[in-house]
Amino acid sequence: MWLFFCVATVYAQKTPLEMKYKAWGLHALRLYPFDKQADAIVKRMIAHDSSGFFVPKPYSFRKSSLHLVINTQRLEEWLHPATSADAVFHRYVLKYYDSWLQYGRPIDNKAADWDLTLFLAQTYQNSRRKTDSASHIFGFIDSDNLSYLLNEWTGDIDLSKGKSEVLSLSVKSPLAGNATETYRYCLAGTEEIDGVPAYAIAFFSKKRIADTFEGYLYASAKDSSLLKAVFTLNRLARRKGVDEMLFIHTPDKRENLFYLGNDSEAGLLLNRTEIHSDRMWDSFPPLPLTASEREISALVEEAGRTRAYRNLQKTGLLLATDKIGIFGDRFEIGLLSHTVHYNTLEGLRLRIGGNTTWKLNRHVSGGGYLAYGFGDRQLKYRGDIRYSCNRNDQFHFTYVHDLNLPGYDLLADERDQFFYSFFHSETGSMSLQEIWRVNYQKKFLRDFSAELTAKHIYEKPLGQIYYIQDNRVHETSPACTGQNRYPSVKNAELGLSLRYAPHEKFVKVRDERLIFQDADFDLSLDYRMGIKGISGSRYNYKITSFSVYRKFYFPAHTGHAGVRLSGGKVWDRVPFPILFIPAGNQGYIFREENYNLMNYYEFVTDRYLAGKLDFTLNWSPVKLIRSKSKLRTNLELRTLYGPLSGNNNPQLHPELFIFNHGIRALGTRPYTEISAGLDNILKIFRIDYVQRLHDRSRGSVFFAVSIDI
Repeated sequence: MWLFFCVATVYAQKTPLEMKYKAWGLHALRLYPFDKQADAIVKRMIAHDSSGFFVPKPYSFRKSSLHLVINTQRLEEWLHPATSADAVFHRYVLKYYDSWLQYGRPIDNKAADWDLTLFLAQTYQNSRRKTDSASHIFGFIDSDNLSYLLNEWTGDIDLSKGKSEVLSLSVKSPLAGNATETYRYCLAGTEEIDGVPAYAIAFFSKKRIADTFEGYLYASAKDSSLLKAVFTLNRLARRKGVDEMLFIHTPDKRENLFYLGNDSEAGLLLNRTEIHSDRMWDSFPPLPLTASEREISALVEEAGRTRAYRNLQKTGLLLATDKIGIFGDRFEIGLLSHTVHYNTLEGLRLRIGGNTTWKLNRHVSGGGYLAYGFGDRQLKYRGDIRYSCNRNDQFHFTYVHDLNLPGYDLLADERDQFFYSFFHSETGSMSLQEIWRVNYQKKFLRDFSAELTAKHIYEKPLGQIYYIQDNRVHETSPACTGQNRYPSVKNAELGLSLRYAPHEKFVKVRDERLIFQDADFDLSLDYRMGIKGISGSRYNYKITSFSVYRKFYFPAHTGHAGVRLSGGKVWDRVPFPILFIPAGNQGYIFREENYNLMNYYEFVTDRYLAGKLDFTLNWSPVKLIRSKSKLRTNLELRTLYGPLSGNNNPQLHPELFIFNHGIRALGTRPYTEISAGLDNILKIFRIDYVQRLHDRSRGSVFFAVSIDI
């Protein structure tokens, strides 16, 4: 399915404002004093088996278009600053497409609202059909992702099933076999649906806070079959936007109408649905386009041949991906934000990298980078090969030879971002790591995934930190040389990770999973086993860890809270580079998962419990001054407890490496940070003040970019 930004004919039946008020009316049904219950009629509807529209397997739905309904006055407000004759944007871009507006069609012949097509009918590729140039618009997203996103946004609603999926919620159907246990049904009157007398049955959940639908079912007065359903989600469901959602199903017309809008002037609309037998999709002919859609398709093709528009595309692609496509976008150069970096040990660091894309091969991709530090005059490098046989399985081989910050994962490749080059104190210690890793990821049904990893790590300390066994030697003594000093450590390990994250949604972009909706509940279990004797590895060990996260939504969409509890234990005696090293932050960029006022390599431990409590409020003190402010308030508390056990205390075991140059055991006093800040500043920026409560009290201001998808 290809993504088009253009204007098309309309099929909508209500203006956005009318649709929104209709949804509000459905939310108020539970407050209306209905006199008659309608359970008996509903039971006859369920028994009737109204599968004329909700066709069971082997049939399936194909969603073919998605539209943006927008108010013309709002559109003019957006375009006006760019449409003057001397506006650069108009001069080089818009003037080529003035004719687009003629394809806009007013909804219900009302000029106030237009329907602008976002997605057009699905197209197919085979050896006999040439793909048009329109397919290259935002082609980096991949047509598989577009189809997936469209289905995720609009859900999988079938009132004949026990449950439906809407906005990642599992919602019980009002026509399920035991629905009367969940819903109240009230007779609201009688109407005619396309000339057929029908009972209008209002329904809503018996519990105020429940993931349910609410609305009207129209049952034929003759045979109790379903003629029409108009419904929305319970206003107190756990997702933003439910106040403006509206669904209309008409079985005879095989119509499936979906509307979602954040205000009264714009919304998303799905209203073209076809039903086909469950054969291979490629065996279906392309859906026929309307006359206006055919003209739009030709216009988009013309846009693809216009240099100004292509340049605009490339700019958007660069901002979205941090990469530049070459050779027909079969290869990419980047990440560009990692090109220039600075740190104490390497000085100025330059890096160039790239990767192949799905346009070269859909299943196999490769990439990597080369980097050079002018301070240490050393070359660093990385290579990756990935194989994805389908959306849920991936093999990944990685080799990397580079510097790493203690406590960080070198394979995550986050350190080189330019913004992380600014530190409030020197990064005096790092390590040179050489890692070989083979990884297999598998995503199962019901939001469960597993990851199996084999890895070999060579690690050499750089800077002030050293590896020495003799704990009688003072950390600043020049005697730290000779037979007790180890230049490096090697370890080989096998790892298994299990994860359960219901309702998490992601797309695969360049063989990476880009999460666009976090799970409300997230449970992870990890087990790592060190194996002595493989390629010089010196240690046998077992390490386990866990992490559990739960999100809670406040009433009336006023905000949410997140609680995370994590912990881990090293079960064997190993030197401190293999112990848990909490990830610190000596820069000015706020990091969600790190301890922002902890130095790198400040603490080590072999067991820990960590907690994080954060609040996001859809309100800020600025609202007292400016009522229309959209700023949000963030409050957070992070704590870490983990006294080092005697089993890994180098003062009790001389064969262990001694702690030196600031490294220390975490101790019996919990490390704690609290923070408060504002986000959604200019839609993307965030600012936080963080206060450290452990040892000496100190605080700092941090900045970040935070985009709410």
